[in-house]
Amino acid sequence: MAIQKTVAGVSSVALRISAFIFFRLFPAHFSSIAFALFAIYVPSFFASYFTAPELEVIDDQIAITVKETTITTETPLLTEDGVAVAPTPEVVADEIDIKENVVLGEKPAKAWKVLLFGAPSSTRPFSSFLTFFVNIVLVSLTADALYRARLYYPADDLSFVRLGYVSPTEAKFLIREPDQAKMPITFEIHIKDPQPPFDNTLWQPAGGVRWTANTTDFTAALSVPLQHSQQRRYEWRTSNNHTGEFMSPPKAGSMPEYHDGKFTFLSTSCILPRFPYNPLDHPLAIPGLRHLANKIPELGAQFMLFLGDFIYVDVPERFGSSVEEYRMQYRQVYASPDWAPVAQNLSWIHVLDDHEISHLLHIIPSFS
Repeated sequence: MAIQKTVAGVSSVALRISAFIFFRLFPAHFSSIAFALFAIYVPSFFASYFTAPELEVIDDQIAITVKETTITTETPLLTEDGVAVAPTPEVVADEIDIKENVVLGEKPAKAWKVLLFGAPSSTRPFSSFLTFFVNIVLVSLTADALYRARLYYPADDLSFVRLGYVSPTEAKFLIREPDQAKMPITFEIHIKDPQPPFDNTLWQPAGGVRWTANTTDFTAALSVPLQHSQQRRYEWRTSNNHTGEFMSPPKAGSMPEYHDGKFTFLSTSCILPRFPYNPLDHPLAIPGLRHLANKIPELGAQFMLFLGDFIYVDVPERFGSSVEEYRMQYRQVYASPDWAPVAQNLSWIHVLDDHEISHLLHIIPSFS
């Protein structure tokens, strides 16, 4: 029983540490470790709980009884010759009776130890099954973090328009629309803050998309010419109900006309949805972008320079290397409720990094 209880305690503690690391510190691979530890914990828990418990001495009493016995010998008064004989003295003997009464009982476990370490005790049934429930919850949350977005939020029907590189003369957009009933998509743009008398405030057609196909995951790129040679704020809209705005940059060598002449851009990297983990968050939540959205209005940024790891295809687990796997993970970022507040009205320029591509450059002749 001691071995079973030790295995239950060690696997429980290791499981809880692994779950904490997975949720808050380093999500790679610790989910698999947590599942393996739980598989060890379950049989050791029940084997330890239902095996005969450890016993300890509850009461030990010793009873000693001393009994005195007088022994009298029969001595004749006279010998055969008629000589008087002195009587033999009486002998007193002590008879000692020793009895030990030992009471055994189950060794009680401390409730806080059962809850903290996870090793069960039949003397603490409530604490034992409560600590078992805690480990079930941790494993369930691990599975939730790992699989819920994959199973229920593949974002196959996602429709979006994303702003890319913006120069003084044009802006690039990426459009995704899987619903062919909405084709063709038309794109319109106008100056949001016209400066009279020459700025045109009317909506101007700026191109569109005739169709999309699965070969590009229903996406198409669109280059939109800008109407004014000076720095202006533009507003755009599409026929499939997407809208947004952006600011064109100043020409090279010119000072910005907005934000007191300051030119600001942002830089970040590494997007991992739902990390740090919060079970109350949306399955596609990106906490870092949520915090960034609160600061963007006051920064007046011109663009975001994203330095890689837009997705983590191998964290917390690599589920495959197919094109569809990569596409799904990119769609999930765009489908996040935290994406639009930081990207709908801000140009994003991307760099690819190691979690978005396989480490195969060493087998390509031009790189070896």
